[in-house]
Amino acid sequence: MRNSVVQNLIVAFSFVLAVGVHAEKPNPNFDPVVWSPDQTAFKQHEESSKRRMLVRFGLSESILDQADGFFGAVKGGDAQPSHKDAKDCLPKLSDSNRGRDAFFLCLMNADASSLDGEFYGLINREKTRRIKDLSGNIEKEKTIGFMAYLEDLVRETLNLQKKNASWFSMENQEFLDIRNHEDFPFEDGDILLSMGGSWISGMITQSTFPQKKYSHAFVVRVDDKGFRTMEAIIEKGVVSKSFKDFKKEKLNGLMVLRWKNSSQRKRIAKKAADIAWKWVEDEVKYDIAMDMSENSKLFCSELVALSYARAAGISVSEFTPKFARIRSEKVFNILKLVGVGKREMPSPGDMASSPYL
Repeated sequence: MRNSVVQNLIVAFSFVLAVGVHAEKPNPNFDPVVWSPDQTAFKQHEESSKRRMLVRFGLSESILDQADGFFGAVKGGDAQPSHKDAKDCLPKLSDSNRGRDAFFLCLMNADASSLDGEFYGLINREKTRRIKDLSGNIEKEKTIGFMAYLEDLVRETLNLQKKNASWFSMENQEFLDIRNHEDFPFEDGDILLSMGGSWISGMITQSTFPQKKYSHAFVVRVDDKGFRTMEAIIEKGVVSKSFKDFKKEKLNGLMVLRWKNSSQRKRIAKKAADIAWKWVEDEVKYDIAMDMSENSKLFCSELVALSYARAAGISVSEFTPKFARIRSEKVFNILKLVGVGKREMPSPGDMASSPYL
């Protein structure tokens, strides 16, 4: 058995950090394979993941048929080292089935030791670049999904090597020595994206793009009174959670976003947090219609986009130029039953495509 990337990639559960960019924790939305000593269950999960890669990311069956062992955790055994570096595979990746196949085939023969913070950073950077320039390109969306899937797999490879693969700094291109979501050094006005566990969260992530992995967005306040959130929640409206409550939450995915311009960051972030906190004090109700044309009620990503747009003196469409669209008629009809009235709105994942973050 070769000591290759394909024999070492597994699932992860962690975070990523980047200032002006992001910090994120993977979630089960992409359903990477989890290694299991139960070989029957593991094989079933491996086949399930292959089908997902075939349907979601456009990889060909002929390539996936060669991927036996791709999802296996190699720990010694008869593994043989490879001299190919995973980073050398990136030029083969393009937004087409053929390009994704070529990239994946290259990874199957790359050495697992090349799965490091630098490789993770390159994948994440390429994914982020594509997210900020989607323009309704379906093939680009498939590549973004594939790269997000690989990020989670790379993390688990590092975890199996007993390396910390939690928060990742895009600025320093390395994983930070921070493991729990509550231990991150949050700043006033940080934007957080997360993945919820409710049925509506699943519908949001599966029916919108970009960043299908997030269903909730909120802003945090960090001052001399401590840490608390400002968020719009269904059935509750705009509320605040304490650090104690935040620490207890089981977060399936987490991303931290900050204003890109460092000279403006502190001022704009504080102003955005001030605006969001006023909505908490005013007990603004939740906008189930998700109607951006009026702001007497707010939904989660509307709270984030509007607070930052007002703080920066720009329009919401300038802050988040790419609004998500619910494409499925069936999904939209279900959401209409609970009061959703718009097919197009800024989704939590759209915050990641903002040119200002």
